[in-house]
Amino acid sequence: MIIPIGHDRGVMRLPYLTVLIMLICLGLQIYATIKPPEDRAAALRRELVALQRQVWREHGRDYVTLQRPQLLRAVQSARGRFSKMAAHLRMQREVMRDFEKGLVVPEDHALLKRYRKLRHARHRAQGLYAYGYRPGRSPSYTLVTYAFVHGGWLHLIGNLLFLWMCGCNMEDRWGSALWLLFYLGGAAASALVFGWWHAFHSRAPLIGASGAIAAAMGAFLVVHYNARIRMFYWIYTTTGTFTMAAYWALPLWFVQQLFGSLLEGKLTVVAYSAHVGGFVFGAAVALVLKLAGVDKLRARAADRSATVYEEHPLFLSALGHIDAKRPDLARADLERLLGEHSDHIAAALELFQLELRSGEEAAAEAASRAILLCARARDEITLRRVHADLAQRFPDAAARLKPTALIAVAQSLAADDARGALDLYELLIKTHPQHMVVPKALLAAAALLRDRLGEPQTARSVLEAVIQRDERSLFADEARRQIAQIDEGAAGAP
Repeated sequence: MIIPIGHDRGVMRLPYLTVLIMLICLGLQIYATIKPPEDRAAALRRELVALQRQVWREHGRDYVTLQRPQLLRAVQSARGRFSKMAAHLRMQREVMRDFEKGLVVPEDHALLKRYRKLRHARHRAQGLYAYGYRPGRSPSYTLVTYAFVHGGWLHLIGNLLFLWMCGCNMEDRWGSALWLLFYLGGAAASALVFGWWHAFHSRAPLIGASGAIAAAMGAFLVVHYNARIRMFYWIYTTTGTFTMAAYWALPLWFVQQLFGSLLEGKLTVVAYSAHVGGFVFGAAVALVLKLAGVDKLRARAADRSATVYEEHPLFLSALGHIDAKRPDLARADLERLLGEHSDHIAAALELFQLELRSGEEAAAEAASRAILLCARARDEITLRRVHADLAQRFPDAAARLKPTALIAVAQSLAADDARGALDLYELLIKTHPQHMVVPKALLAAAALLRDRLGEPQTARSVLEAVIQRDERSLFADEARRQIAQIDEGAAGAP
């Protein structure tokens, strides 16, 4: 089992709308648990099907011949067994729609009265499932309402996990109004794709928010393609976590849904086709908004609305220059502001984004400042994002980071990417061999080798290097203590 449990993209404000959607889904599931669909719903359905057959036998054939001959011609002109079956089903559905409208028999006909009474009773007996989407048969409002109804607690919890991970960021970036329109549009689009996939005829209703959430995942891929997603795995008795870039994880998930849609309705009841439709819709809408510049404008507006205190005039001036595409003036304002207030994290981050377009050396210097400020504020999510953005733009720029910034990134990565952290420690030792933080980096590297990577003898060699640097230092004393622990472990091994 592999499931996502988080990522490195934070939010600037509480996503009220996403939380409200989650609470509505939760409340409806509690209601469905207390008042489940009645047992007689299945019996009412069978009775309704029998009545439909009676209507067809007694009135349907004559009605088609006299009033809807084009339906009969469509059946007669269809070629192939399955084409004829599909045309015949469409003809019967059209006749039943006309029957419900009172076009086949008079309004006071006993069959029509009985049919409407059965439909009403079955609708009530279904409980919340009555608001699921049945292609070709449900009212238009179910294109949206189905996304708030779930088939059980596991279904709900899984959807809420994905909604929390993607929805919060999209609402934060686009604002509540645009996010609401997008979410409901994603729900409707995924339902329509589900209906098209099933030729607008499905016995089972579509329920669950996964189609709308798939749309959010598609949009997340476009606007946060380089996010690092943390995964939890459980394979037999082994558990752990690892990270994967969004541009790998989400397309792989999409391919899985494509394959699943081929089995839909035959070997599985999961609506994979709705997931595929929602994901494509979300990615397409986000791409259009990004190319049109709307995404950037909404993100900038969101950043400004998140400021709940009176911001420094120089910072506001810099943001104005950035919007007006005057990077030199923006850079001057940001550098002046950081000269006056060296701990202004937002200014350091904006300057870093500007320097990413300048050159490797300037970007590395700005990244070092931003990383150290994030480390001081214990904002590991933003710290990792700065490092990831720098590495993506300049793959070799890590060697230009300040030693203190390098060790801060390595310490942050050590929790779930031991090999990546070790690589940064090695880079620090190689590029700044005489720096005062090197002994600390050596001790941290030895701990990773011993405890996380299972290489105690390599760790011992690293600890000996610490002692050789300065035999009288506190770092050397700690290295001797750790060497003794390694030796004791080796002596006690069978």
